[in-house]
Amino acid sequence: VFLLILSTNPSASTQMPGIRHWLFIFTALATSDAAAAVCTAGYYCPTELSSNQIACSSGSYCPSGSTSDDQCPAGSFCSVPAKKASCAISNYCPAGSTAPSKCPVGFFCSNASTILECTPSSYCPVGSIEQIQCPAGFYCSSPSIRLSCNMSQLCLEGSIAPLLCPLGFVCAKPSSVSACTLRNYCPSGTTLQKRCRAGSYCPDPSTLVDCEKGSYCPTGATVQTLCPAGYFCTTPAAKEACAAGSFCPAGSIAPQLCPAGTYCARTSSSVPCGAGRICPAGSTAAALCPAGFFCATPLAASECGAGSYCPDGAAAEVLCPAGYFCATPAAKETCAAGSYCPKGSTAAALCPAGSYCPTPLSRADCRLCPAGSTAPAGACPCGHYCAPGSLAPKPCAAGQHCPAGATA
Repeated sequence: VFLLILSTNPSASTQMPGIRHWLFIFTALATSDAAAAVCTAGYYCPTELSSNQIACSSGSYCPSGSTSDDQCPAGSFCSVPAKKASCAISNYCPAGSTAPSKCPVGFFCSNASTILECTPSSYCPVGSIEQIQCPAGFYCSSPSIRLSCNMSQLCLEGSIAPLLCPLGFVCAKPSSVSACTLRNYCPSGTTLQKRCRAGSYCPDPSTLVDCEKGSYCPTGATVQTLCPAGYFCTTPAAKEACAAGSFCPAGSIAPQLCPAGTYCARTSSSVPCGAGRICPAGSTAAALCPAGFFCATPLAASECGAGSYCPDGAAAEVLCPAGYFCATPAAKETCAAGSYCPKGSTAAALCPAGSYCPTPLSRADCRLCPAGSTAPAGACPCGHYCAPGSLAPKPCAAGQHCPAGATA
């Protein structure tokens, strides 16, 4: 402008030579300042002339004085080319970012300019700054997915798939596992350990075996045992006591009636009856053969005949002994003095006339022995006669002669 004024108005320069000089200086300075002006922020100037400013592209960062269209640096974002801001932690800003982005799922960003893929068994949600192991109680089929384990499943730290709680172990919750204790059985998927069931035995918590017939396996058994003597086990799960009169040896599945000829004082065994005893089926003791009977075998009692003597416990029939009489076979009675009781007597008899009986076991003939004599009488007196078996001397008849000892 000033150059135009000076060239079109020579009279002014003639009239004011000092002003012309200063206008020249001002014009020169203005031209120099325009050539040295800084390129505006958001633009770049490939040459030093600011009149050649070019707008920077989106994603670029062009501060004042830029000579090229440069990308917004990694770790920062440039919402407009004239402005740069740092990415916050958990964000990811690659070169050329116009806005911050959260570190994506399945990746972690240790700083705003670096992104790394997470490895299997880890879990990296949106915004991760480090990879972490998939937490206990969950499983991560990929680093971008985390799923809860169900009950009966086991998911320890770093699981990529759920597992059933292993055989012999208990998982009270999906994040923990512990060994089952002895006497318990823990199949796969156990969340609460339980006692080995009755009728089976568990040598260890991972093994369950059904017990055989005749055995007894209560709840919590670790070995199989025979049903104990004195009991019977219709199933291995329970035992029952044998009733009186029956017996149950070890391994019984049912009670047995004590057989005839034996007795069962205890329910665990039977014992043979002794001589002179009787034991019908179901006996709990050996009974003496009853008086008046004899028991040749312990199976039955036989009635004794008349004239025999069969006390309690008789094993055979015997005659009533001499010197005694047996009104019934069940008892014997001693014969009184003056009586005569040979073997098999059923009653006491007076020693017969003409005999004497020094004991009830013996008898001898004698003269003038009244019934019941226990000793012989004296000689028949003179003038009398004593016929055999007579009870008293008889006087001789008139005209007869009877010396001492005459029998007629």
